[in-house]
Amino acid sequence: MYIKNAIILILLLNTLNLFSQIKISDVSNYKQKVDSALYLIKRYDEVKYNMVVKYCKNIDYIIGTSSTTFPPNTIVINTKDLKINSITNISSLIVHESYHLFVYNEKILIDPKLEEFRAYNYELDFLNQVPNVEPWIIRHVEKMIEIYN
Repeated sequence: MYIKNAIILILLLNTLNLFSQIKISDVSNYKQKVDSALYLIKRYDEVKYNMVVKYCKNIDYIIGTSSTTFPPNTIVINTKDLKINSITNISSLIVHESYHLFVYNEKILIDPKLEEFRAYNYELDFLNQVPNVEPWIIRHVEKMIEIYN
């Protein structure tokens, strides 16, 4: 009986700490959406998930035109993206912005246009692994790749 309770406790604690490496601002229902997006990344692309966890320590929100980063370790999600109610969209932008944090933290000197091109390709690679992605997300990323190519 004690072993069963100990196993349940360990599993519960591991679940609670799944994203404990990343501090997610707790605003409205945004935190739940970001948690779901992180789970989606982990489920379909563990390599990209590990990069998110390595370079991102905070996720916050902004009212603005687009999501961005505050180096060295913060991803800032535009509230417009959160209001769309697409967990796939949130996960893809986290993957995209984590690429920018990688470039910054690894001190990679790169033309900003080329960096954006690579970030969108990195994002598309992730989206190609996720089933049932909304077509508008793929179209947007492909359009951005064309623009930055």
